[in-house]
Amino acid sequence: MKAIAALRSEGVKVDKVFSVIDREGGGRENLASIGVTLYSLVKGSELLRDAER
Repeated sequence: MKAIAALRSEGVKVDKVFSVIDREGGGRENLASIGVTLYSLVKGSELLRDAER
């Protein structure tokens, strides 16, 4: 969120974040609170579920 604030202060439009893993630790909600949508390839819970098989 600090990086987004810094970019925005320089006039950059940031409204999407792309991540490999969504750790599901509240980041999606935190980003949404500042108008940013998180897109991830996989959720952490999916990785853990697959590891248990």
